[in-house]
Amino acid sequence: MPRPIDWQGQALQVSASVGIALFPDHADDAETMRRLADSAMYEVKRCGKNSYGFAPSVNDAARRA
Repeated sequence: MPRPIDWQGQALQVSASVGIALFPDHADDAETMRRLADSAMYEVKRCGKNSYGFAPSVNDAARRA
């Protein structure tokens, strides 16, 4: 939400950082999907917050290792 919300006389600012993992492009099991999405979310937060980012695929990560 781009502007603060007035709630009981307090200005509240809401933002979101979202990590996205896609099945089956990024992984094919729930735990790996959750881990990759979580990692993508923390990368978004590290780069400035209030945005979204996609996880790299497991194959891409394996090639870089």
